[in-house]
Amino acid sequence: MQGIGTNNSHNHPQNERIQRFLQLMSLNQSRIYGFVLSLTPQKTDADDIMQETSVTMWEKFDDFEQDTDFSAWGIKIARYKIMNYRQKHSGKNKQFYLSDQAIEVLESKSDKVFKHIDPRIEALRSCVKKLNSSDQTVLHLRYDNELPVEVMAERLGRSSKTIYRILSRIQDALIRCVRLTLATE
Repeated sequence: MQGIGTNNSHNHPQNERIQRFLQLMSLNQSRIYGFVLSLTPQKTDADDIMQETSVTMWEKFDDFEQDTDFSAWGIKIARYKIMNYRQKHSGKNKQFYLSDQAIEVLESKSDKVFKHIDPRIEALRSCVKKLNSSDQTVLHLRYDNELPVEVMAERLGRSSKTIYRILSRIQDALIRCVRLTLATE
């Protein structure tokens, strides 16, 4: 009986397939998720749709043409998942703001938009890493944990007004840093 992680020639192509999929997914997941999130009213629904999209992408990975745009392929799959989701939930008081035709137009334009946005995202990530740890904590609480300012103020022992000032200062610093980073590239 072979153990997990045992190298043999039979599993080698499957291991390469898994590694290739994971590599492409890690490079493109934020684009695909951004597309899903932009077209889904609730973050929890977007998370569910992204999960379904990821599973389908893995199941259909053999159909992916290796020298084509992985994110565009994933976005196309996500579009179908979003449309299916909308059909399933259309009678359950879910609000959808865009028609299926609008989603198709957005999908067709997404590659151009993402090519413009990607350098900004990378610059922002770099700038966030340059912040001091307390500013990073404030950003984490506000945007990763999605805490209201009032809850943040309570947790950090500050007033809401102070938290708003801190967020404003951080935002100004990040804007300057991103502009400088993009200007020097």
